[in-house]
Amino acid sequence: MKVRSGFVSNSSSSSFMIYGVSLYSGLKLDELVEKINDEKVSEAKGTWDVAEAIGEKLGISCEVGQDDECVYFGRYPESIGDDETGAQFKQSVKDKLVEYFGEDVKCDWHSEAWFNG
Repeated sequence: MKVRSGFVSNSSSSSFMIYGVSLYSGLKLDELVEKINDEKVSEAKGTWDVAEAIGEKLGISCEVGQDDECVYFGRYPESIGDDETGAQFKQSVKDKLVEYFGEDVKCDWHSEAWFNG
C-alpha cells in the first residue's frame, strides 16, 4: 500500500521528490518486470500497480509521474535517518538498485509537480 507522508494541499495537485532512478514506463518497465521474475510483479496490471509491486520487491519507494509518463524508484528525502549522512543515504539507494539496474546505475534527484485543474 502506498502511503504519502508529504504535504498534499488538495486532491487536484500532486508533487514528489525522490532520489534514485527514472525510467520511461513504455520503454523499460516491461523489461524490469521480466528481469525481476516475481509472480506478484508479473500479475500486476497498469503502470502504478506494476511500479508499486516492483518497489515492494526491491524494498524501495516508487512514484509514477503525471499521465504515467515516467516511473521513479528510490528514497524520499524525509526517509534520511538521523544517524545517516547524505553519502550513506545515496549509497543505500544505489545498493538497492544495482541488482536490477546494473553497476552503472545513475542515481539522481527527481521531482515532479502538477495541477489537474
